[in-house]
Amino acid sequence: MPNRIFLKPVAPYNANHSRYDWSLYDTKGLKVAGGGSAPMDDVLQILMQNGAENVRAVLVWPGNLCFTTQIEIPGKGNRYLQQALAFAVEEKVASDIELLHFAVGTGPSKNTHIVHCIEKSLVLGFYDDILEAQPELQLVSAHVDADVLPLEEFDIVVSIEGEWALVKQVDQTVSVLKHNLTAYLDSVFLAPDDETEQTARIKVYLHQETDADHKILLAELAQYPGASVETETLSIRSLDLLAESYVHNGAPSIDLCQGDLKIQNESSGQYKQWAWVAGVAALAFILQVGVFLGKGFYYQNQADDIGQQALTAYKQVVPASRNVSLGRLARIIKGKLRSASNEVSDAGFLTLLGEAGYQFKQQSAQALRFTSVTYSSQRGELIIELRAESFEQMDQLKNAIVASGMSAKISSAVQEESYYRGRLSVSQG
Repeated sequence: MPNRIFLKPVAPYNANHSRYDWSLYDTKGLKVAGGGSAPMDDVLQILMQNGAENVRAVLVWPGNLCFTTQIEIPGKGNRYLQQALAFAVEEKVASDIELLHFAVGTGPSKNTHIVHCIEKSLVLGFYDDILEAQPELQLVSAHVDADVLPLEEFDIVVSIEGEWALVKQVDQTVSVLKHNLTAYLDSVFLAPDDETEQTARIKVYLHQETDADHKILLAELAQYPGASVETETLSIRSLDLLAESYVHNGAPSIDLCQGDLKIQNESSGQYKQWAWVAGVAALAFILQVGVFLGKGFYYQNQADDIGQQALTAYKQVVPASRNVSLGRLARIIKGKLRSASNEVSDAGFLTLLGEAGYQFKQQSAQALRFTSVTYSSQRGELIIELRAESFEQMDQLKNAIVASGMSAKISSAVQEESYYRGRLSVSQG
């Protein structure tokens, strides 16, 4: 087993000035080093001082930065889970679903799924920060902190450190402020529709000396009917408890590295066993298309030179920038352009609304009906919720807007009993 390091972002959560609590485990699964609130450069330096090689990184994501919910996809809809995911979660989140990253796992029943919802730009920042540490680090997985808690034979496990409490049940995990813990457990034990008395074994880990607040909190937990509470005070941090659970019990079922965050650089041992076969095939290929490869290397070298020139120019213009690499340069510039575009006035909204309203009037007033209109200044996009007697009527309105020189698309359309309910997105052409 290679060396493994566990990295947990700490507040304030800013990928441009990222800091981590971390724990390093050797090839035997024993902790050899750890620290708190350290920038990535300091972590890499400590790894070098310890002679740690082939270090696999596990990102432990703070549960307070994640919204977890359950969705149900009936029947054969599981085959289309990714397509249906956004619509299933949309009613449960306040944020724009296009700005969220989703990680899905199996739920307690056949058609139920557990979904972690995280702000995409935030998790991408820390994800890129760890990827840039290659080859010293190799990111292998990412998990929400409460998911990694050791449940063992208990029904509920709680880990309390500082102001936060991590809670894990068989089919649910959550991170809550310590003073809200009893309010959350009230919803578990005191459900008004449940007339039967619940019994539960609760394990509470305290990561500092038991103070007066903890005594009051533990006394409140012991008052729940049918609940037995077992307490253990640990001298290690919460991250170390999670790391020990990961090393000895294995990774939890939901890996955040899904979709856009899927890791592509892992290779299996079976591929290595056939490496000599691939080498022979690669040699034959090089002999046949050597000229084309030579041109490819030539143009790649030119592209690398131009890229380094662009990176040097950017650092000269923005000398205070940190963690800027050639791989991240395009994303950083796009982000700054996107931020600049947010300063545009709402004239775009009036233009889009005026044209959409005009084309709407040209349609039959009884055939179409707007139910809501929203505008995203960040994307420069007008979103219209509407109802129509048929899908063709929505399509005619879209085509009319496109013919006027703007861009329009039907992002969703659902057939109800007597009408179609859809969403039309309009933006500048």
